[in-house]
Amino acid sequence: MPIYASTPLKLSYMLVLLMATLPWGIGQLSSALLGDAQLALSLIVPVGLLVLGLYRVFTVLNNPYALCSYKVRGGPLLLRKVGVVALHAGALIGVLDLLIVPYVLPLFISDQSGIGVEYFISGLALLIFQLLATFIGALGLVCFEWSRLIGLEQYARVRKRKL
Repeated sequence: MPIYASTPLKLSYMLVLLMATLPWGIGQLSSALLGDAQLALSLIVPVGLLVLGLYRVFTVLNNPYALCSYKVRGGPLLLRKVGVVALHAGALIGVLDLLIVPYVLPLFISDQSGIGVEYFISGLALLIFQLLATFIGALGLVCFEWSRLIGLEQYARVRKRKL
């Protein structure tokens, strides 16, 4: 019997996937288009990952069964729960990162040092926050998809025994 993905899980999955693929893919694409000598080689991986990430997001949007999985027990169930929690946490941290950007810089504007170190520190803090969200979200993606794969294998073994 399949487990259907809830709407918040689908939203978290798509947000984390976009946070993991879009910034890196667009950054690599722009650096390659701005004059990188090895244009063809430097475009293969970023554009490929960008296309795969966007394809997966559209698949989850259009197919209501895209994130369904089979029931599992034991370690795979724990892996699924860790994955779901990490997906939600990564999406939440990523959204918070986008929301706090307008509030971080004004904290330092009233106390300017003259050399711009406050902008460097605030930018570094925001970057660390974004990397944390991406890492937690990517961990959630791996755990969640791994538990789905294990559930599919267990279901296939049970079906094979019944035949």
